[in-house]
Amino acid sequence: MAPRSCRSTSHVRRLPGPGAVLPGPDQPANTAVSDSGSGAVQPSRRTSDRDVVIDRDPDDAAAGSSDLLVIGGGMYGAVLALEAARRGISTLLLERGDFGRETTWSSLRILHGGLRYLQRLDLPRFRESVGERRWFLRCFPDLVEPLPCLMPLHDPPRGGRLRRPGIFRFALRVNDLLARERALPPGRLLSAAETVELFPGVDRAGLRGGALWYDAVAKDPE
Repeated sequence: MAPRSCRSTSHVRRLPGPGAVLPGPDQPANTAVSDSGSGAVQPSRRTSDRDVVIDRDPDDAAAGSSDLLVIGGGMYGAVLALEAARRGISTLLLERGDFGRETTWSSLRILHGGLRYLQRLDLPRFRESVGERRWFLRCFPDLVEPLPCLMPLHDPPRGGRLRRPGIFRFALRVNDLLARERALPPGRLLSAAETVELFPGVDRAGLRGGALWYDAVAKDPE
């Protein structure tokens, strides 16, 4: 997967209308685009140095035409519309309520790096997940932060034979080697005592230790 560049984008928040037309790559990020054929560009309302509120005009959107119509302003819809607009595609994003307020708001917001794909040796999906996580960490450092993940390891293994300390030690090393992620700490194995300290509620019967690695998580789903 070719690396994507980071371009300036506005944080869309609490928009009162049902639709918005995203600007193309040649328009500034702090504008709302009217695609009614006139090519008019209307300035957005800036509420602070970080937040840009785009005025949505349903009548103007209905009167115009767009190359792409995206229904649903959740995580997937917003990213799809953003990437399309960056590629010069006139895009109309429709959302009946607040962006990111429904399913996206209730999600775990985890940007995982694909460690689970290593157990199936699915390297293409692993590289894709790592690439996406790296892009978010690089482009949105104020919105994405490291997420420590802990997997308790028991004897006998629970959840499959692969959950053994030796296998996880190898998997964590391969994960760090292939991911080459400087923004995240490296993974490592923990002793049983360290695992209990971090996870006091863990079942201690047969506990051998734990595997600690880092993914990323979005601070705010919007």
